[in-house]
Amino acid sequence: MEDAQTKARIEETIFKIPHESNMEEVTESKIRKLVYTKLDLNLNQRPFNALVKQILEVFLVEKLQQRQKEEEEKQREKEEEDRQLKQEGVSSKNNVYVDSSDLVICEVSAVFF
Repeated sequence: MEDAQTKARIEETIFKIPHESNMEEVTESKIRKLVYTKLDLNLNQRPFNALVKQILEVFLVEKLQQRQKEEEEKQREKEEEDRQLKQEGVSSKNNVYVDSSDLVICEVSAVFF
């Protein structure tokens, strides 16, 4: 394997690729080809294959943790909003919103005979 500087360049390049690409279409093989194009370094050799897998696993774990953290934050925000609405006497369960995403406070219905 190459030196630590080469490893760092490979890692940096690999971490950039998923941010620049569609994650639904990116494969390990495509990433190796893109790194080869950017760094002129063939990652199809045995020690590089393991390095690429390791770096991708780290990236995917970090991405999963980030997504979970964002979902937890959204849930906390929703719970806080619900709590505030409940304190104000407004139920969030049956809220009605107009097309502009504004909450309907009072809905008037008319009955004509």
